Amino acid sequence: SHREPEKAEPQFIRALSILESGLGPDHPDSAPTLNNLAGLYMDGGRYTEAESLYRRALSIREKALSPEHPDVATSLNNLAVLYVRLKRYSEAEPLYIRSLSIREKVLGKNDPDTAATLNNLAELYMRQGRFVDAEPLFERALPVFERTMGKNSVDLATFLNNLAELYVDQKRYGEAEQLHRRALSIREKAFDDGHTEVMASLNNLAIVYIRQEMYTKAEPLYKRITISREKALGPDHPEMAAILKNEATIYMHQGKTEEAEAAYTRILAIQEGSLGTYAPESVNTLIRLVRLYTDDGDYEKAGPLIPTLFEATRYVSEKDRRPMIGALVDLARLADDEFEYETAEKLYLRAIDMKEKGPDKDLSSVAVTLNNLAGMYTEQEKYAEAERAYMRALVILERAHGKDHKNVRAIAGNLAVLYREIGREEDARKLEERMGLVEPENDE
Repeated sequence: SHREPEKAEPQFIRALSILESGLGPDHPDSAPTLNNLAGLYMDGGRYTEAESLYRRALSIREKALSPEHPDVATSLNNLAVLYVRLKRYSEAEPLYIRSLSIREKVLGKNDPDTAATLNNLAELYMRQGRFVDAEPLFERALPVFERTMGKNSVDLATFLNNLAELYVDQKRYGEAEQLHRRALSIREKAFDDGHTEVMASLNNLAIVYIRQEMYTKAEPLYKRITISREKALGPDHPEMAAILKNEATIYMHQGKTEEAEAAYTRILAIQEGSLGTYAPESVNTLIRLVRLYTDDGDYEKAGPLIPTLFEATRYVSEKDRRPMIGALVDLARLADDEFEYETAEKLYLRAIDMKEKGPDKDLSSVAVTLNNLAGMYTEQEKYAEAERAYMRALVILERAHGKDHKNVRAIAGNLAVLYREIGREEDARKLEERMGLVEPENDE
């Protein structure tokens, strides 16, 4: 790309007008200047102008030179690159194919320009998800690049990375790992440890391990990324949140709850500081931290987060709606176990409210939470509230599934137990008969 486009443009235009007035508008010597000007326009996002200049250069070369001249291949390639940038893939493909055919014939299969075209066409296929078409092209280009670029070239590392991504998409993880390792080793020699390309290679290799659930191998790679980025950005930089999130996920998969807790606590502090307490990212992390504590049965740590979580229900994103409801219910159960009934009731009621107002209106799930709530009321001897909750659950489920469904029968059974507990034997009996839980008594 051109460093000072505003200076370069008038120079190219002047050069072009001198060439055209001296040699005529269709002389091949003007094609390189047309290409330079087109490249300038492409970098500046002036795609329509770039396309018309690339087309002119191609047309001049096709007329003036043989259709198989290497300069024609260069023009075809330039125009194809523009089309790829504009996502006009079906127009780019035949241009790359023609360019490749010329270069193979004229320059030979082992020429770096031929390999570059193979790579461009392979990348185009990758963008279209045509992995089977891309693979043989990458593999044909690899030995040429190794020979011409040298085995430690950073350009070769980029190429190895592309081929590895192809293997990952095909679940060929062993081959992907080898290539990512080679790319990492090249980049480590060429750049210092905190360089973005080294970080990218570490991340790519970690992803290969994660796909195979080899978390112990991914962990040290993420740790390296964290340490390097911390050094470069500082520990509280907003970008650190995303980096630490990868580490936290790895810890969770390995059951390393203490390490995961430390990571999520740091992430939450960074996000709350940079985005605000109720930003979607902060709420997502808060939910993860609460779930971590509830899974561990740790009410002592989960409890202090309840007021923030409660307020966060007003700001929760659609994608985090279900996890939020899950966190509320888990936390309510935990509070119930700790005899914190008032808190548990608040949490259950908010979960029920969110379920009823949600886009999917999952009524069966509302009934399950009402059943939990009724059980808690019974423990507290709040029998009228318990009866109301059981009745609501029963009406919802019976309407949805009919009275023979196992969940309907279970809740009816719970309500019958409640009736007996408070001496309402006849109500219990009637309910059981209506639901078919017992045979009707004969009045003989």
